[in-house]
Amino acid sequence: MKTNLSNQKGFAPAILLLILAAVGLTGVGTVAASNNSNPGDVLFGLDKTVEELRVTLTPGDEARAKIRLEIAEERLDELQTLENTGNPVGPAVLEVQQALGNATSAVQNVGVKFKENKIELESTDLQALLAQLQTLLATHQGLIRRVEIK
Repeated sequence: MKTNLSNQKGFAPAILLLILAAVGLTGVGTVAASNNSNPGDVLFGLDKTVEELRVTLTPGDEARAKIRLEIAEERLDELQTLENTGNPVGPAVLEVQQALGNATSAVQNVGVKFKENKIELESTDLQALLAQLQTLLATHQGLIRRVEIK
C-alpha cells in the first residue's frame, strides 16, 4: 500500500522547518558575503547596515568608539584594495571620509565624557583611542595623496 507523505503527521511542519532553515542560511550567507564587499559593490549597503546595527546595539561609549575605529580601518582597507586592483576609488574615498568623521566624533565624545567624569575610563585607554584615531587619519592622508596622484 502506497503512503502519501503529505498525509503523514508532522510532514507539513518538517517541510516548513526545512524552508525556514534554507532561507535563514541564505540570509546568513548573504550577510557574510557582504562583509567582504567594497564600496560600489551590490552588497556594500548591507555591510554598512550590519555595521550600524552593531554600533547601535553595543553598550558603552568607549566600546562604540572602538567599533567606529574598526569600521574606519575597514574602509581604509577597502580603499587600498580598490586602488591596488585598479578599480574606481571615488565611492570608497567618500566612505572613508564618512567613517573617519564618525570615528572622530565617537572618540571626541568619549574624551568629553571622560573629562566630565561621566564615564569610568583609564586615561591610558583614552590615549589608546586617540593614538588609533591619529594613525588612521595619517594613513588616510597618505592613501588619499596616492590615489589623487594616480
